[in-house]
Amino acid sequence: MPVLVVPVSIAIHYSPIGGLVSKPVQEIIAPTVIAIATGLAALAFRRRPEAWAGWLLALCASLLARELHLPGTNLGFYIVFVCLVLWACANYDRIHASLPAGAPVHLLVAALWLYLASKAFDRNYVEALPAYWVWHDAAEETLETIGHVFVTWLTLDAVRRKE
Repeated sequence: MPVLVVPVSIAIHYSPIGGLVSKPVQEIIAPTVIAIATGLAALAFRRRPEAWAGWLLALCASLLARELHLPGTNLGFYIVFVCLVLWACANYDRIHASLPAGAPVHLLVAALWLYLASKAFDRNYVEALPAYWVWHDAAEETLETIGHVFVTWLTLDAVRRKE
């Protein structure tokens, strides 16, 4: 998935609508999208206070805090994420039992890959790519925002399920 997003992001960057993927615009869109996801996750947890909904809420809240650039949230997010993964592993049966049948968990996997690719651009691990310094901010921010959209989609699914 990130392999497809990067060329599209570059193409948009050089198009007349290139401003949409610019860092300043993405810095407004990304927190808005993840704030919506956090609200939806809170609603899902209120409706069904189970392990999956709680885990999703904790993930969204930590992403939102990081996206708002609150002090300590850059490193803090990674610590929280590792704790969430460890908790999910230790409580697999609880998560699995509360996970609705047919939940699009693949969206979470896709979002995690997008976040990983975004971090590769952020850390300049792929700076050997052609004209990298021209478009890397746009690609990094776009990948992150699309990851937030996938998490929002996942939380929307959690809200609409009444099982």
